[in-house]
Amino acid sequence: MDNMEAVEREAALYAEHEKNWRLFKKRYDAAQQVADLWASLLEACYYYAIPYRNRFYRPKEQQGEFKGSRIYDTTAVEATKTFVSKVHDAMTPPQVQWGYLDIDETFDTEEDIDRNQIQEMLDNYMRRLFVYIHESNFDVVINECYFDLAIGTSCLVVNSFTDEQPLLFTSIPMDKLAIEESMTGRVDSWFRNWESVKINEIQIRWPNAVLTPEMLMLLVENPDARIETLYEGVMYMPHRKKPYMYMVGSAECPVLCEEFESNPGIVWRFQKVNNEVFGRGPVMDALPSIISLNELARIELAAANLNTFKPYMGFSDAVFNPHTFKLEPFTVIPIAPIGVGGSPPLVPLPDSSNPQFSQLTIMDLRNQIKALLFNDVNPNQSVQPQTATELMIVQQNLAQRIGPLFSRLQQEFLWPVIKRCSYILDKMGLLPKPEIKGVKVNFRYRSPLALAKGQQDIARFTQYYQLMQGVFGAGPALMYINPGLAPYLIAEQMQVDARYLNSPEQVQAAGQMAQDQQDAMMAQAQQEGEEQPESLPPQGAAA
Repeated sequence: MDNMEAVEREAALYAEHEKNWRLFKKRYDAAQQVADLWASLLEACYYYAIPYRNRFYRPKEQQGEFKGSRIYDTTAVEATKTFVSKVHDAMTPPQVQWGYLDIDETFDTEEDIDRNQIQEMLDNYMRRLFVYIHESNFDVVINECYFDLAIGTSCLVVNSFTDEQPLLFTSIPMDKLAIEESMTGRVDSWFRNWESVKINEIQIRWPNAVLTPEMLMLLVENPDARIETLYEGVMYMPHRKKPYMYMVGSAECPVLCEEFESNPGIVWRFQKVNNEVFGRGPVMDALPSIISLNELARIELAAANLNTFKPYMGFSDAVFNPHTFKLEPFTVIPIAPIGVGGSPPLVPLPDSSNPQFSQLTIMDLRNQIKALLFNDVNPNQSVQPQTATELMIVQQNLAQRIGPLFSRLQQEFLWPVIKRCSYILDKMGLLPKPEIKGVKVNFRYRSPLALAKGQQDIARFTQYYQLMQGVFGAGPALMYINPGLAPYLIAEQMQVDARYLNSPEQVQAAGQMAQDQQDAMMAQAQQEGEEQPESLPPQGAAA
């Protein structure tokens, strides 16, 4: 009886998986149709800006081909690499803890809870979390994601792996990605396909996968057998308790079906237009200038080739025959005598371009591309190394220009990465989440980009205080400043680790101790003055 019930449950589960797989393929096909609408535009962006990541319409077997042979100006390629380097260093610096958790400022509870103790618990948790992140392949894979972000859309998949390496990050290339936007405006459903996958490696990447009988038969015949196409993705099903259904399978049936509370795939866009699914990045904004510059450089090279190896204009007479002579070194070309006012029978074609106009146009287009990719440099800048103040100004300028777009990146990328990694480590039992009841916790971001925005706030505060001093004087101006809170706010804006600072209670105790010492010294001086004997009379005076 028990065996019969187990068989029935297994059959029902298999039927449920088959139903979900049919729905998965249907939603995948619909998302792929939308992705195909963007294919030509995305391919053009990769062709001119990131040629070696252009895998559109190219199977896996077609590797090692030479690309970029029709790119005549590499300004866009260089500017894109610089943009990726800047964004990588400004948002997720390698081996740096850029994410923190803070107690909400409105935190108020009747229970006897130490706020400082809770904050210390959160800080220790985040430090351990970033140890796992930095020991994984995150810093390597995220650089690939930033190249895709320069085009407009990027996708990072975070899966559990082994106890030695619990976090496994994977970047999905744009030619394999299909996405589906939910009503919340976020990309909760994503799909991709793998080409030519070894069957014996499926359960290494997905340990819970169950191979189909057809796959097992292929493995018996050939241990290195491959499956032509493997599909992977997440369907967002909000009516379920665990809304993210993660599925992997072949064209016929699934090999893995799991339900998660956390989405393994994180899709974020640089910026987007309403009613569009994929994002638009700075390369897409600069694409018209990139194409114009490439065409202008091609025409200039063609004109230079024509001017270097000039064709000649010649006419035939009784002595010179333009159809039989050869223009070679150390040859004698017989011609008739040139009379007064005459011309030789062989004349080179005049120059066919204006180098000055071409250079001015090319420089203008290059500056436009660099400006759109946040790579514009002051032409008057010296070759001397930049000082710390100059570097700070550069970061502040980048923060001002990319600031409005930064909130989208933080909501769609930074915080979801922290939540996904925390979810995996908690499920594996390696790093349990801190249990804090009744306390609202906020995500706080620290990076050179956030530091630049904090320094701007400090500069405004300093300007305000100096203005108050100039108008009302130092004494009245100080009355408007909260000396107990201002140092901590400045330290927070400058991203100073709180462990370097004394707590408000310790500061108050130290101030009270200093005041007590000063009072004791004044009392001692006053006592010594009262006990001092009267001065002796001058020598020789009467007793």
